[in-house]
Amino acid sequence: MMKKHLLVLGMLLLVLLPSLSVGANGLPYSTYTYSSSTHRLVWTQDAYLPLSISYDLGGFTLANPQDLTIDAQDNVYIADYGNARVIKYSLRTDEVTLIGEGILNKPNGVHVGVDGALYVADFGTKKGYKFIWDGDAGAYGVATIYEKPVQGPYFSEGDAFDPVKIVT
Repeated sequence: MMKKHLLVLGMLLLVLLPSLSVGANGLPYSTYTYSSSTHRLVWTQDAYLPLSISYDLGGFTLANPQDLTIDAQDNVYIADYGNARVIKYSLRTDEVTLIGEGILNKPNGVHVGVDGALYVADFGTKKGYKFIWDGDAGAYGVATIYEKPVQGPYFSEGDAFDPVKIVT
């Protein structure tokens, strides 16, 4: 009888033990590297440990930020996916500018081109946007909207067009 109990206990431990997971220092990310011998991603030690993690920036709270880019004037542009906007933050002046409110739905990628324009890939609207600074209005405005091309050899009417990242 005792052997059966030990056998059942041993089997439960073997079944349940691998399912226990340990958090990586409580961080919201893990670090991986590509193994050329196994041809897959392998977990590695953390690349860095931040002193703190904050989603507050200049009085605004980020919700699920997805991408960022920095321009030549030390402005950081963050795709604020959960709030449907892009936040421009000046590292020099701590000034915050909101871009695309009421236009963007789920911005996933941002890029500043050599022309100084801000390019945004919006997964929610299934479009790409080019924003430029309008000095008269004192805000960024939409200069160009990029939609799924259907007249070319790469997309047909039924193909999905889900922009995630953008670069110029």
